Amino acid sequence: SGEFGELSQVLDRRADLTDDMEDMARIKQEQGRVLEVEIKDKRAAAMAYEEALELEVDSVEVMRRLESLYQEMGDQRELSRIIEHRIKHSTDEGARRDALVQLATIEEQLARPRRAIEKYQAVVELDPSFESGWNELVRLYESEGQWEELCDAYQHLIAIADTPSAQNELRISAARVFEVKLKNWERASDLADEILADEPEHQQAMWLRARVNELRHDDDDAIEAYEALVATLNDGNEKIATLLSLGRLYLDKRDNTAKALECFREASAIDDNSEEARAYLK
Repeated sequence: SGEFGELSQVLDRRADLTDDMEDMARIKQEQGRVLEVEIKDKRAAAMAYEEALELEVDSVEVMRRLESLYQEMGDQRELSRIIEHRIKHSTDEGARRDALVQLATIEEQLARPRRAIEKYQAVVELDPSFESGWNELVRLYESEGQWEELCDAYQHLIAIADTPSAQNELRISAARVFEVKLKNWERASDLADEILADEPEHQQAMWLRARVNELRHDDDDAIEAYEALVATLNDGNEKIATLLSLGRLYLDKRDNTAKALECFREASAIDDNSEEARAYLK
């Protein structure tokens, strides 16, 4: 250990004596290696590598050693800074994208979700077809309550989804946000229509269309949509819920007691323990 300590000091003096920047960077890198590998002084090794990086800003090897050391030391802020440096000096778009993802992960570990969002936004700006980046944005936008941005991320995922069924599942997710969080029933209805143009008996879209029509007080359209949905459903909780919604519409909006009772009786016949259906039938 003493001999390697002396070697480190010799290398430090040699670096001070040379005017050649490339040679100085090489010496500081070697000093960093001695401090890291032989003396096991991670902090001092990092300082030597930092000096080498100042002299040779695009040294991939020095950046790699610094990232490894800061990771081992659990120094997330310094690790983040070095990764930022790597992104700045890299021309490989794939490597830059992966580094941005790594940065986003660190920002979340540091409880900085807004900064993580910024990193993932940079990721998908660099590679708009990177599905994983959009999925992370969906997760973060939802947790942060950024509903407009969440719907925009869903639209991008719809555009790159590889099957119609995957696209339709994403449309349903986006439509729920438009309906529940943004109260944008027009946009929710548009998404339901897009699904039904592809799958006319897509039950979630049919339910969405009926519910949105009801919320917009388009009672005739809502009744028609619920009737169509009932015809596609097997007996079960979903059919009971649909019949109850339909029955309430007939009762409250059309004052059609006969049709309402027909719906409530059918719901009760499916499950005679349905308290809501029994309440209407009393």
